[in-house]
Amino acid sequence: MNSTSNYPPGTKFWETPDWAGGTQAKLNIALIVISGCLLAIRLYVRGFMTKSLGVDDLVASLAYCVITTQSGFNIHLKDCGSGAHMELIPEPLLLKFFEGLQNLNLLYFWGVGLDRLAVLAFLPRLSKDKIFLLLVYIISGMVLVSTIICFFIRLFHCKPVKDGWLPPLASLDCLPQSNMDMMMTGHGVLGIIFDLMLMALPIWVIYKKMLWSRKTIQVIAVFSVGIFVVITGIIRLYYIRTMDWGTDSTFKMATIGVWTDLESHVGFWCGCFPSLQPIIRTVAFKLGLRSALNSYPTGKPTNNSKGLSSASAAIRSKGGYLRNGSGIDVDADTRDVNNSQEGIMPSTNSYEMGKYGEIYKETTVTIHVKDHDSKQNQREESWADI
Repeated sequence: MNSTSNYPPGTKFWETPDWAGGTQAKLNIALIVISGCLLAIRLYVRGFMTKSLGVDDLVASLAYCVITTQSGFNIHLKDCGSGAHMELIPEPLLLKFFEGLQNLNLLYFWGVGLDRLAVLAFLPRLSKDKIFLLLVYIISGMVLVSTIICFFIRLFHCKPVKDGWLPPLASLDCLPQSNMDMMMTGHGVLGIIFDLMLMALPIWVIYKKMLWSRKTIQVIAVFSVGIFVVITGIIRLYYIRTMDWGTDSTFKMATIGVWTDLESHVGFWCGCFPSLQPIIRTVAFKLGLRSALNSYPTGKPTNNSKGLSSASAAIRSKGGYLRNGSGIDVDADTRDVNNSQEGIMPSTNSYEMGKYGEIYKETTVTIHVKDHDSKQNQREESWADI
């Protein structure tokens, strides 16, 4: 303990009223649980309800593993003095704190990077427009390159590399702290720009492809939740720029660490949210918040349908959830009684959001079979050409 300490001899850092390590640990436990539940629901929807598991789900699973490990280190650091004044922390614990801090920094780059890549892997489900896909690939490359560069700068900022896990000392051969601060600031600024792009791209393609309606506003609102990631990134960047990390680092960890954890997990949540819409509609129906799970016409059949409702032409998953032949969910709210609608999005066979508007063509085939007893059997088959 520092001889000039403002606390009485023998004071334990977790006994001080301003110790925030316990609160930070509880927050991370809650974040792990919430993120885990969202991932489980996402995989259930994609794997069992819509039969449309994809690369984006794999990347999201990897992101969850990384951000969970990151939160695990934060929980562990509470026992090493995180959230306490450095003068109260014994030297052995202080060494463990900086070891964990280096691991946290390295994990952070991949946590937020994989969050963004998971969203980018989802976007091709919306549209196969060449310009749109080109933008997705360019941003994906930029996210990956910036993640790799920052990761290796942090990893090799000291010589030898193992010194990066030691407390910052004047005798170490490491990059100046000012250079590291500039790198973290640059990564934070790029992250905010990437998050704005990830929020704008789906809104742009939906606005471009869909007719302006209440449904359009609902879909845009789904992707607008990304604004929360932008906000957490801005707050974290503010603290990075205004806090002197070289002084009382352990105590300031409780502030910067919280916003770092929130940025990683909130980014993960926003990436999962669009894929949860099928189960949200199902739950809303069971709670009575929707009059029907789907609004396929159930009244008097039209001449077009030959007695078959539109719903009968759709394949249903277990539990009655509607999906098309490729396994991607079909939102029946956008069909009318004549089985046609204005062309809004490209084919739903390939795109997640194609369900929000499509020209449908339904062909009904009637086969009459007569045997020697003049008995007539009739069989009707119907396919929805989506």
